[in-house]
Amino acid sequence: MRGMVKNVMALSSAADPTLTYLMGLALVLVFGILITILANKLRISNILLLILFGLALGAIPQDKYPLFSFDDAFLISLAVLTLVMIVFDGSSRFKLGEIDEHSWRGLKIVLVFMGLNILILTPATLFAYSKDGVGWFAASLYALMFSVIMVGTDPGSVFILLKNTTHRVIDVLKIEAIMNTPLMVLIPFLLMDILNQVTSEAREGSLFDILTGYIPGFISQIVVGLGVGLLTGLIIIKLMRKFYSETLSPVALMGAALLTYALAEWLGGNGVLAVAFLGVAFGNTYVREKTSLQEFSSHLSLSLEILVYVLIGIAIFPTLPWTNTLFWMRAALLFLVLFVSRLATILLLFRKEDTFGPKEKLFMALNMPKGIAVAVVVFKFLSSNQPDYFIELLNLTVVFMMISLLIASVTDRFGNYFLIPNPADSTNTATTKSTSPQTPLAGQQPHNDES
Repeated sequence: MRGMVKNVMALSSAADPTLTYLMGLALVLVFGILITILANKLRISNILLLILFGLALGAIPQDKYPLFSFDDAFLISLAVLTLVMIVFDGSSRFKLGEIDEHSWRGLKIVLVFMGLNILILTPATLFAYSKDGVGWFAASLYALMFSVIMVGTDPGSVFILLKNTTHRVIDVLKIEAIMNTPLMVLIPFLLMDILNQVTSEAREGSLFDILTGYIPGFISQIVVGLGVGLLTGLIIIKLMRKFYSETLSPVALMGAALLTYALAEWLGGNGVLAVAFLGVAFGNTYVREKTSLQEFSSHLSLSLEILVYVLIGIAIFPTLPWTNTLFWMRAALLFLVLFVSRLATILLLFRKEDTFGPKEKLFMALNMPKGIAVAVVVFKFLSSNQPDYFIELLNLTVVFMMISLLIASVTDRFGNYFLIPNPADSTNTATTKSTSPQTPLAGQQPHNDES
């Protein structure tokens, strides 16, 4: 097997660039699928394994074996395509009419966690890493982007052991993931727009005057983004109500999402906001076979996710300071700061409630895995030119992704220790026991009634 891969890589160095690209993509997808199958068998997250696989590919000298070396145009296009699909898929699953008690809890976790991250993690990041080559204002915005990105969670990526188990804690965490995805994707790009606008134009006056002058343009971006999202949403929803095709409608939906992003950016608006608004409009409006269309979006996103996770590993391998002990010590301390912010959020919000016990609160604090939304934002920024300070923060983001996935995977394996059975769930289970068996929590042995 090793010899076959070596021969393929040797042939790729002398092959046509197009053939090299296709061969590289094919190998990434094939091995990515095999890794995903292995992860499902082991009941662990495939994200961590895919990133590690990408890091292993990044160790291959690309000048000698350019099989996994892709140009910037391809990487940017892939990043935008994945970003559009992830934002649309996440926002379309946000149902305004299904907001309940768990939804409010999830929303409060998102907002408070983001606020504490901004107040605690942002200054800690500024203090921890050198700001060579960037001013304080730019460094502050980069650190702020990092703090907002760290709000993103993806419990679905690691709840493999608990996917068939109903529990109030899991419900809250899944709702939190749905709600924080649009925010943690949108805000960093809005901040980057502000930074680019302020730093790209030579203006006279104080920083306050410059920011004040940018406010009208910032508002214009939001208005144009919302307008484009609303317009394309009305058109595509009306068309799909009249003309539905099992084969063409999913493709039309994907094209509408891409067109919305491109049109909003072309008109000077925010493309991510436009796609998010399109997704919310689609998810909260009656459309024939909506579930099937959303499933198509999820299946398409899966192949893109495999590429993104592996390519992130390839991209950051040369820039990760592997031998810099100080970097890893700072990363560990900053992750501890992130955990303190997360734990403080949970304790602050549920201090007066008896709904969750101490172990369940700790379970919620430990479960903040970073998934595809965080990966896409990092990949999009990595595919464009960024200062060394921000590259270091993006490397730190990927390190945090791996740490959070590892901790969440270990925590989920001991789910029966943390999660107290919900009395309501037990009642429902007893009622339906004759028709469907109860799924045990992670680590629990199934109960044998015959014994």
